[in-house]
Amino acid sequence: MDLGDIVHIGDEWVSDVLGAVRAGCQAIYLDATRGKNAAPPREDWPTVVTERIGVAHDLVDAIPIVAELAA
Repeated sequence: MDLGDIVHIGDEWVSDVLGAVRAGCQAIYLDATRGKNAAPPREDWPTVVTERIGVAHDLVDAIPIVAELAA
Protein backbone atom coordinates (compact mmCIF):
# COMPACT_ATOMS: atom_id res chain seq x y z
CA MET A 1 0.00 0.00 0.00
CA ASP A 2 1.21 3.48 -0.89
CA LEU A 3 1.05 6.23 1.79
CA GLY A 4 -1.01 8.30 -0.65
CA ASP A 5 -3.76 5.66 -0.40
CA ILE A 6 -4.20 6.22 3.35
CA VAL A 7 -6.85 8.68 4.58
CA HIS A 8 -6.23 9.82 8.16
CA ILE A 9 -9.21 11.30 10.02
CA GLY A 10 -8.73 13.58 13.01
CA ASP A 11 -9.79 16.73 14.82
CA GLU A 12 -6.40 18.28 15.52
CA TRP A 13 -5.33 20.48 12.61
CA VAL A 14 -1.55 20.41 13.09
CA SER A 15 -1.02 16.91 14.49
CA ASP A 16 -3.72 14.95 12.68
CA VAL A 17 -4.19 16.75 9.39
CA LEU A 18 -0.93 18.49 8.53
CA GLY A 19 1.09 15.68 10.09
CA ALA A 20 -0.64 13.06 7.95
CA VAL A 21 -0.36 15.12 4.78
CA ARG A 22 3.30 15.93 5.36
CA ALA A 23 3.91 12.19 5.80
CA GLY A 24 2.36 11.59 2.37
CA CYS A 25 -1.17 10.56 3.37
CA GLN A 26 -4.50 12.23 2.71
CA ALA A 27 -6.52 13.62 5.63
CA ILE A 28 -9.98 14.62 6.74
CA TYR A 29 -10.33 17.29 9.38
CA LEU A 30 -13.30 16.87 11.73
CA ASP A 31 -14.42 20.41 12.51
CA ALA A 32 -16.88 19.62 15.32
CA THR A 33 -14.26 20.89 17.79
CA ARG A 34 -13.28 23.82 15.57
CA GLY A 35 -13.23 26.31 18.45
CA LYS A 36 -10.45 24.41 20.19
CA ASN A 37 -8.43 23.12 17.24
CA ALA A 38 -9.51 25.45 14.48
CA ALA A 39 -8.15 25.00 11.00
CA PRO A 40 -7.14 28.14 9.18
CA PRO A 41 -9.41 29.36 6.38
CA ARG A 42 -9.01 27.26 3.22
CA GLU A 43 -7.34 30.12 1.36
CA ASP A 44 -4.53 30.03 3.97
CA TRP A 45 -3.81 26.31 3.51
CA PRO A 46 -0.52 25.41 1.87
CA THR A 47 -1.30 24.98 -1.84
CA VAL A 48 0.44 21.62 -1.98
CA VAL A 49 -2.00 20.03 0.46
CA THR A 50 -5.34 21.48 -0.63
CA GLU A 51 -6.24 18.51 -2.84
CA ARG A 52 -5.33 16.00 -0.14
CA ILE A 53 -7.47 17.40 2.68
CA GLY A 54 -11.21 17.17 3.22
CA VAL A 55 -13.29 18.77 5.95
CA ALA A 56 -16.24 17.03 7.63
CA HIS A 57 -18.37 17.83 10.64
CA ASP A 58 -18.31 14.27 11.97
CA LEU A 59 -17.50 10.70 10.92
CA VAL A 60 -20.80 10.25 9.07
CA ASP A 61 -20.06 13.35 7.00
CA ALA A 62 -16.57 11.97 6.32
CA ILE A 63 -17.87 8.89 4.45
CA PRO A 64 -18.41 10.57 1.04
CA ILE A 65 -15.13 12.47 1.42
CA VAL A 66 -13.24 9.21 1.98
CA ALA A 67 -14.86 7.85 -1.17
CA GLU A 68 -13.88 10.97 -3.11
CA LEU A 69 -10.29 10.95 -1.87
CA ALA A 70 -9.99 7.24 -2.63
CA ALA A 71 -11.25 7.68 -6.21
